[in-house]
Order: sequence, then structure tokens, then C-alpha cells
Amino acid sequence: MLAYKKVLHRVNFEDVSIEAKLEKSHYMVGEQVNGVVEVRSGSHEADLGYLYLYLKSEYVKNPSQPLVRTEAKLDKFIIGQPFHMQAGQVVHIPFSIALPFNTPITYGSAKVFIHTGLDVHAGDDPEDIDYIEVGPSLFQEKVFRVVESLGYEKKRAVYGPTEKPNEFRQTFRYEKESYPIHRLLFSFLASNEEGITIHVQKYLTDSLYADQAVIVHETDSELEIKRKLVNIIAI
Repeated sequence: MLAYKKVLHRVNFEDVSIEAKLEKSHYMVGEQVNGVVEVRSGSHEADLGYLYLYLKSEYVKNPSQPLVRTEAKLDKFIIGQPFHMQAGQVVHIPFSIALPFNTPITYGSAKVFIHTGLDVHAGDDPEDIDYIEVGPSLFQEKVFRVVESLGYEKKRAVYGPTEKPNEFRQTFRYEKESYPIHRLLFSFLASNEEGITIHVQKYLTDSLYADQAVIVHETDSELEIKRKLVNIIAI
């Protein structure tokens, strides 16, 4: 068996313990997360239902209370089928899941974690949370480089719910001195066959000047992305 480097919290249910182990603790948006769920029965036989992995994020709901965090469920993955366990049995269930496009980058206040559960644990929160680090995808990193090549400096990122139910968004704030558009707020809205939509808000002095969106593609060169962003940023 592989030597897994990241062990997540353990769920204990009656006479059964469930623990997820990951190959590593740092990933990129869109990357495959490979690991194994280890299930141990105690002194009695057990019939288990579906096992789940929950991908969740945490964010600060009220900036004036940064220590009070709110949890959001990003995705739910079924791992294996219901099965019967003998007393003292250990079962290893391998899994491979992809971090979805809406997974926030763990920059600033955004945090991401995975925990395991049974049907009966669907609403439970783990007492001990083991976070994973999520970095930008290669495409997102390309966009960041383009924005910085225009002279803007990343100041902070804000992550939280939008006005739509169960929708969350991470917004990146960039600033530039001595330039008409001195502040940019942008976020990655959606990824589909048409491309990746980037939402851009540009500020002239301290007032919102325009609110626009631009579609780019993962295959676009940095020069092409720069051309599209310059057209958006221009007054």
C-alpha cells in the first residue's frame, strides 16, 4: 500500500471507525485527489451503508468577527457500495476525486477540508478538522501573472456566498498607484465549453466605474489573455 502523507480526522460510529488518508496535503484547483478510506470494525459485525467524502470550505461571514467561521459544502462524493464487515476486520477503499472549479484557493481567509461520513453522519461536523492547501490551477496562475504584468499588485482575496442560493465566490483584489483604474476586483465565475468567464469590477478613484465579464480559454496564451483584460480595463 502507498505511504499516505495526509491523514484526515477519524469518524467513529458505534463499533466502527472510518479514516481517510491522502497522498499529499497540497493540491491545485481541478487536480485529482487520490487516497484511501480505511474502515475498521470493532468487536462486533457491522453493516455499513454508503460512505461519503465531503468537500467543504470555511469562510469569515462577518469581517468584524474573524474568528467566527461559517462552513459551506462544495461537493459530495460516494465512495464504494454498502457492505458487511466481520468483527475486527479492516477494509481499504481507494478513491480518486477531482477538486471542482468552484474550490477556493486557500489564500487569505478561505480554508478547505475533506471529511468522511456515513448516511447517518451526513449532517455531522468533525470535531477535529484537517485542512488541505489548494493552490491556483495552471490557468488561474497564468491569469494572475498577466494581471501583475499590467502593474497591479494582489492585496487580498475575499471568499463567501453570493446572492444566489448555495453559490460561493472568491474575489481577488488588485491595486495600482497613479493610474486611472487603480483597483480591480475579479473572480472566476464559470468553466464550460464556451470557456472560462472572469468577472471584473474596475474602480476609478474609490467609485465603481464598470462591472464586466470576459471569456477566456485555458489554451489562450498569456499575450491573448493580456489583450482581453486590457480591453476590459481600458476606460
